[in-house]
Amino acid sequence: RRRRPRFGRLAIRWTWVKMERRQALLDASQKAPAFLLAVGKNEGSSTELGEVMQGMSGEECASVWSGLKEILPDTLADATPEVLELVVAVAKFGCVHLKVADKATPGAMKEVVQLLHDNLIEHVEFESPAQDAICRVCEAWFLGDCEDKSTVVPQTLVTLLMRSVGDNARVADVKRVWDIREALTCIELSGVGFRTVKESIMRAAIHPHYVMHDDGRRFLAFVLTLSPELTRAVHQSIKNQLPWIRASMLEQYGELYHQAWKKAAGPALHALEYDCFQDLANHCVHAATPALASALRKVLAVVHKHKKNKAVDEMLARVYEPVLWRSLKVANPTVRRQAALLFAEVFPVQDPDASNAEFEKSLTMQVNALELLMRDPVPEVREVGVQAVSRVLSLYLDLFPVHTSTGFMNLLLRDLAFDTASPAVRVAVLRGVAFIMDNHLSHPLLAPRFKGLAELIHDRSEKVRVAMIDLLLKIRSVKTIRFFDVVSVENILSRIVADAHRPSVVSRLTKLIMPSYMPMGKAPTEQLARAIALMRQNPRAAEVFYKEAGVQAPAQAVVNLIVMLHHALMVCIQKRTASVDAGRKAGKRRSMSKAEEEEAEALAALLEG
Repeated sequence: RRRRPRFGRLAIRWTWVKMERRQALLDASQKAPAFLLAVGKNEGSSTELGEVMQGMSGEECASVWSGLKEILPDTLADATPEVLELVVAVAKFGCVHLKVADKATPGAMKEVVQLLHDNLIEHVEFESPAQDAICRVCEAWFLGDCEDKSTVVPQTLVTLLMRSVGDNARVADVKRVWDIREALTCIELSGVGFRTVKESIMRAAIHPHYVMHDDGRRFLAFVLTLSPELTRAVHQSIKNQLPWIRASMLEQYGELYHQAWKKAAGPALHALEYDCFQDLANHCVHAATPALASALRKVLAVVHKHKKNKAVDEMLARVYEPVLWRSLKVANPTVRRQAALLFAEVFPVQDPDASNAEFEKSLTMQVNALELLMRDPVPEVREVGVQAVSRVLSLYLDLFPVHTSTGFMNLLLRDLAFDTASPAVRVAVLRGVAFIMDNHLSHPLLAPRFKGLAELIHDRSEKVRVAMIDLLLKIRSVKTIRFFDVVSVENILSRIVADAHRPSVVSRLTKLIMPSYMPMGKAPTEQLARAIALMRQNPRAAEVFYKEAGVQAPAQAVVNLIVMLHHALMVCIQKRTASVDAGRKAGKRRSMSKAEEEEAEALAALLEG
C-alpha cells in the first residue's frame, strides 16, 4: 500500500489554514476586537499576513477596508487605549497590503489612510506607537506612488522631522526623512502651512544626526536646491551655529554646501552662490574674532579644494572678487589680514575661460596685491602676506615670470627675514621658505640667497632660532644644498652651548648634526674618531650634544658608543702603563705623547658626560 507523501499533506493543511484565516479576516473587519485578534495572530510575521492577503480577491480587500472604515472613529481626539491599539493594527495591515505588489488600493483604504494622516499631529501622542504606525503606513503610501500621495505627507513629514531632531532622535529617523524627501516637492513652499515644515528643517540643519551622517547631509543638500527662500533660511540657521561647533562639523557643512551647489539650478543656484558662498566670504573677512574667521574658512575650504574644476574656479572668481579687492584695501588692518588669508586659499582668482590678455591683467593685479600685503605697515598683515606669498610660490612658481619670482624671494630673504619690528614676520619668512622648498623648481633660486640667513641662528627670539633650525633640517634633506654652507659648524656648536637649557633648540640642533657626529651606518672606528674630533673642537658642545643624543638615538646605538669609548680609553691607559714600565726598566722616565694625552682626556670626558 503506497503512502501519500508527507509534504503533500502539509501543503493541503496549509491551504486550509490560509483559507480559514482569510475568512476570519473578512469577518473580523466588522468588529474591532475581532480584527485585533485576527491581526494579532500574525503579529510575529508580517509575511504570513501578506500570504493570506495574496489569496484575497480585489472585492474581498475592498470589503475589509470598508469594514475598517466603519469601525474607526471619525476623529482620534480623546481616543481610548483600545482605539489607539486598533489604529496600530489598521496601520500595520495597511503596510502589509501595500507590500503585496499586485493588490490595488480600494477607495475605502485611501479614506482610512487619509483619516489617520489628518489626526497624526493634533490628536496622537508624540513618539507613541500609534504615531509611528500611522507614519509608516503614510510613508508606504507615498513611496508606493499611490493615488493622491501628496495629501498624506504634510503631517507625516513634519512628524518625522520633529522625531529626528527630538530628545530621543535616532539615525534611523533621519534615514526615514531622507526616503520621503520628494514629499517636499508636493508641498506649497510659500504657503502658510509650510511654516512648520521650514522651522523643523532649520532645526534639522544644526542637528548632529543630520550633519554627521550621509543621509542627513544628502537631505539638507536637497533642501538647499528647492527654493531661494528655503536656501536662505537653512543657510541662516547654519551660519548662526558656526562659531560654536567643532571642526569636523565645519568640514561637513562645507561638503553639504558643495553638494547642493553641484545639483542646484535656477534661482536656488543663484541663492547658493550669492546668499551663501559670498555671504560666508564677506563674514569671513569682517569677522570680529580670528577664531570665527578661521571657522568660516574651514567651511569654505571644502569648496576651495575643488578649485581645479573649471566650474568651481569660475564661480569662486565671480563671487569672491567683489569681496576680496574691496577688503584688501580697507583701512581696518584686521579686515586686510583676514582678506589676505582668504585670498591665499583661492589664488589665483581667475575665470578659466578668460582670454590670455585678461588673464595676464588679472595676474598682474594679484601680484601687486601680494606685494602690498608684504609691505603693509602693520606687522600682523605683513606676517599673513608672507604666508600667502610662500604658499603661492610653492604651488604656482611656474605661473610667474622669473623676474616676479626673484623679486618675491629677494623681498622675503633680504628684507622681511630681518624685519626688526616683528619676530613673527621673521618666523613666517623662515617657515614660508621651508614650504617653498617643497617645489623643487625653487632650489636654484633659493640656494644662493640662503647664506644671507646665517645670522638668524643667533636671533634674539627663540622662536626665530627654532624656525631657522627647522629650515636647516629642511635644507639637509636636499642633496644639492649643504646646510653647513648656510650656517657654519662653528656657529651651530656655539649655539648648542648657548641654548643648552632650551630643549626646543637643543633637540633640533642635535637632530641636525647627529648624522655628522653620531652616524648610525658608519664603522665603529669612524664613529669613535668623530666623537673625539667633536670633543676636541668644542668640549662643552660635545657634552650637550651627546646628552641629548642619548635621548634621540636608538638605545643599542648609545650602548655601542659607550662600549667603544670605554674600550678606547682602556687601550690608552694600557699604552700609558706599558710606556711607564718600559721607562723604569731602561732607567728613563717615559710619558705619553701630547696627542695621546689629549685623546685619553677626550675619551674620559665623553664617558663622564
